[in-house]
Amino acid sequence: MKGTETQAAAGAGEPAAPAALLAADQVSYSYRSSRSHGRPVLDRVSLAVRPGESLAVVGESGTGKTTLLRLLLGLARPTSGAVRFEGEELRPRDRAQLRRFRSAVQCVFQDPYASLDPRRRVGDTVAEPLRSLGLAD
Repeated sequence: MKGTETQAAAGAGEPAAPAALLAADQVSYSYRSSRSHGRPVLDRVSLAVRPGESLAVVGESGTGKTTLLRLLLGLARPTSGAVRFEGEELRPRDRAQLRRFRSAVQCVFQDPYASLDPRRRVGDTVAEPLRSLGLAD
């Protein structure tokens, strides 16, 4: 059912939410080292991005944001859980699947020194690009 799955509606008569384009389902990741079985970085992270949505991951340094991005882009494999694109599990070793996936997604990197001004409120910083696209007042 690639791309056609829908989530059950919360109440009777409500339309079902569209299927996620990109999803992480209980994703965990541990860095392996010669001295231990692995240092946990992510522990059962789940998220879903549906058509028309954007996702921002924000957190302190060392909280696993880059590791999560690497998993979502298929650059690394989760220790457990799954990453799905259009309902299909992303398999980093499947080159044809990765080619299709990478032609359909884009990643926007942030320069914190250029985008996070301590003199501005976070809401103003987040709203600025939306205003420039005519999506916010």
